[in-house]
Order: sequence, then C-alpha cells, then structure tokens
Amino acid sequence: MIRFALLVGVVLCLGCYEDNEVEAEDAAVEPVCVAGEALCDGPSTRRVCLDDGSGWQVEGCGAEVCLDGACVAPACAPGTRRCGERGVEVCAADGSGFGAATACGDDESCVEGVCLAQSCAAGEVACGEGVRLVCRTDGLGWDREACAAGELCVDGACMAPPAMCDAGDVWCSRVAVFECVDGGFVERPCGPGEVCYEGACIGCVRDDDCRQGRVCVEGACEAPPLAVVTEALPVGQVGAAYAVDLEAAHGAPGYTWALVEGMLPRGVGLNGAGELRGTPQRAGEGSITVEVTDEAGATARADFEWRVLGEGLQVATDELPPAEEGVAYSAELEVVGGTGPYGWIVVGGALPAGVMLTGDGRLVGTPSEIGPFPIRVRVVDAGTPPQAAEADLVLNVTVAPLVIVSDMELNLFVARVITLPTLTIIGGNPLPYDTQLVADGGLEPYMWRETEIPAELQQFVQGAGLPDGLVLSPDGRLSGIVEDIGQQVEVQIPFTDIVLTGFFFTAEVDDSQMPPDNDGAIFNLPTLNL
Repeated sequence: MIRFALLVGVVLCLGCYEDNEVEAEDAAVEPVCVAGEALCDGPSTRRVCLDDGSGWQVEGCGAEVCLDGACVAPACAPGTRRCGERGVEVCAADGSGFGAATACGDDESCVEGVCLAQSCAAGEVACGEGVRLVCRTDGLGWDREACAAGELCVDGACMAPPAMCDAGDVWCSRVAVFECVDGGFVERPCGPGEVCYEGACIGCVRDDDCRQGRVCVEGACEAPPLAVVTEALPVGQVGAAYAVDLEAAHGAPGYTWALVEGMLPRGVGLNGAGELRGTPQRAGEGSITVEVTDEAGATARADFEWRVLGEGLQVATDELPPAEEGVAYSAELEVVGGTGPYGWIVVGGALPAGVMLTGDGRLVGTPSEIGPFPIRVRVVDAGTPPQAAEADLVLNVTVAPLVIVSDMELNLFVARVITLPTLTIIGGNPLPYDTQLVADGGLEPYMWRETEIPAELQQFVQGAGLPDGLVLSPDGRLSGIVEDIGQQVEVQIPFTDIVLTGFFFTAEVDDSQMPPDNDGAIFNLPTLNL
C-alpha cells in the first residue's frame, strides 16, 4: 500500500478581547476528530485522525479501494458487468460488489454481461465484458473472441484506446462512455435504454424520444416543468372592458400569479388567479413580466408586451407575419372599436402575386414573388354613420428554407435518416438502381454531393458511404449497379425498437443563392433479397 501524509491542524482562538490581544494561557487547541477515526475520501483514498485529534493523515489505497474507512481488496472492478440469475449486474463505483440485476427483455438473454437477442443474424457482432461476440452461422448463439491485452471491445470490434490521455478526456462507443482515469481510459457502461453521445450517456435528445407526457431535459426524460403557456396579450382600447386569463401548464396544479416587473395599463390589474381585468384609461404601450407559482413552490416567468389604442374604430394589427415564396400563407387582420361586421380593402400599394385580402380581413394565398410589399388597408364598420380606419403594413416574402424532403424519415440525434426506394437483390445479384434525391425551398437549381458522416454519429452508423457501383450526380440522381452487397450494415435508431438494414451514406444539397442555403441528411438504401 502506498501511503502519503498530509497533516491538517486546526487551532481555535478562545478568549479574544476587544483589543484583539490573545493571552497564551487562554488559547487552546480543540480536537477536530477522534484519535484513530478513519473515513473514506474517495474510491481509493482515506483519512485517519492523528493521535492528538488535531488533524487528519490522508492515505492512498493503491490498487485497493476504500470501504468504511479501510483499504481493502475490491470485490470487483468498478463498472464491470456480469450475468446474474435475473439479468445484468454492474459492479459499484467503490468496488464493494455487484448491484441489483437489470432484467433482460422477453426475447433476450444475458451473454458476457450484456443483454442480447436469443436469435441473431449470422456474422452479427457485439461486445461483452472484455470479449468480442460473433453470431454463429446458425443464428442460435454467440461465439466469444477475447480481445488482445490492452484492447477494448467497442461496437463489436477490438481496438486499443489511446495509450495516454488527459484528465477530462472522454470518447464514446454506442452504449458506453470511456473516461480518462490516471492516464488511461476506463469504460463506464450506459444505463438501460441509454446511448453515449458527445461524451455522455443520455436517454433522449428531443421530446419525441420520450414517452407521451414527458420531455427531454439535459439528456433525460422527465416530467415537463411548470410553464406559462399564454403566448401574447390582445390589444386593448381606451374605455373598453379588458379581460384576459393567463394560463400555465404542468407542475403541481393550483397556480398563483404575480406581476414582478413593469406596469400594466392604467385601469387594468392582475389578480392571484391570473386574471387581467379592468378598463384601460389611456392609450399607450409597455411591457411586463409575470410569475406563476404552483402548489409545490416551483415558479415560471414570462414577458409580455401590451398595447392600448384610442377610442373609436382602430386597426389593431401593426405587423404582419412573414411569408415564404411557394408556401401557403394566411393571416387575419384585427380591429377594435366600431360596430361589426367589418369590411376590408387594400387602398394603397400591392400584395405579392398569389396573395389577396378578403372582405372579412384575411390575407390568404401562396406568394410567387420575393421581397417587401408595403400596403395600406382600410376597414369600415357597420355603424350609422359608418366609421373607417386605415393602417400601413408590410408583407415580407422570403425564399423558403432549403429542406431535403421524403415520405419516410426518422431522427438520429441532430441528423435525419431519409429512407430511399428499396434495392432488389435476386440470387445475390443486385438489379440496376435509379432514383432521385428530392429537396424543396431555396433557389433552384440545386447541387448535390456525398459527404462524410459526422464524427459523433459514426458509432451508430458504421461503414457509411455510397456502395461501390452507385453514383450520386450533382443534380441528385442516384444510379448504378451495386458491386458488393457485403457493404450492407444494420443501424438501430436510438430510443426506439427500429432497426434499419441496407446501405447508408450522407449527402448535402446547396441552392443557387449567394451565399447558398444548405441542408444535409443520412440516406438509407434498404435492400430486398429474393
């Protein structure tokens, strides 16, 4: 056992006087621990109280672990896995023993510390605890291949991690994170249902990865937090009653509201039930911050802008939502005061081709032009005599974002997986293949190219790349005859039971803008063997 000592003394000042002078006979040293007392400071470090109780001596346990203040030989290597009667057991971080078993699925069994399907595809590979597993030719079991000394099994292959590393270095396999400890990498298996992504074991990336009613918070599926769901406040008018109920969701129902910043319109107040009530007395605008507290004491805040218009008929809409060329558009103009029903017309400027203003105040259509389109609108009410009001507005039409589109699409973390039409293989011979990759938006013509798969996704899609014999043309046409069907791989989509088989490659498309818009995706070319 390697020991090193650090003496820690604590001297307490007793009897300090107003003149800050301390008499020696009034000073005393109180013990900070009980002589011989021992505690664990970490998995391999302990401290022992000195004989006089004045401090601690810190000792390293070397190859042993600290357990209940004593250095002992570990019962198992921290993080190692084994098969128990009820599933997979993992050694505790302090090496004190194996924890409770995690049961395998109904169609799985424990093999070398991992849960694997009872039937497998011939040649399929996996990793067990310290061994590489290869599915037998009959698909009814797994053969074990020990990795060489100093190697680790990562995603079905034996490899040597970097010989040296710095504290804080991490790298991922599919279901484990490797952390640098004392200059070398140590494997930390991820939990059930988790995968390693960007150096951490996570259970989700998006809310869609979680079951209904839960959301993804920092890689874990949790109950959604308390939130204010009201998005905006309606426009008010001087002399007209104003009534809005603020809404919250999640947390522990039983909400209490409060105004924490800003001022409401004169004549309007907010009560604890979240009701904005009153009659505005002066035109103007401002901003407020409200806070809602649930029964458990959790809080959430939201910022709002408010606007109050003067008396009489007024156009309440002061800004139009932007539109995109070639995308259906709809917006409703708002009015306050006067007597309904109302009639609307454009009295100045022009709307983009494809868009019109209906008599009841709706802008509808599909714009076919790009740019800002200033217009002046007029609204007339049904009063006697009728009132009229006008407002200047601008409809901005932009180029729609460039997006790769498909009828079959899945999410793989930050990337999308696009499934292409199936490639048929008859008697081991692939048929000629010809399909078109499709994008929408942006400015045509488009330019396509194959790219390398992002490094953080390589452990999930191994062997990605266009199969030999297929060519991706700049216009997005994918054609040719596959030369080697052995390049097919199998990919499981994390957090789902979906497994895709076939060829995988990544591609990007640019449009003709300067600078160009861009989009990319992973493409799956599935195969059908006849």
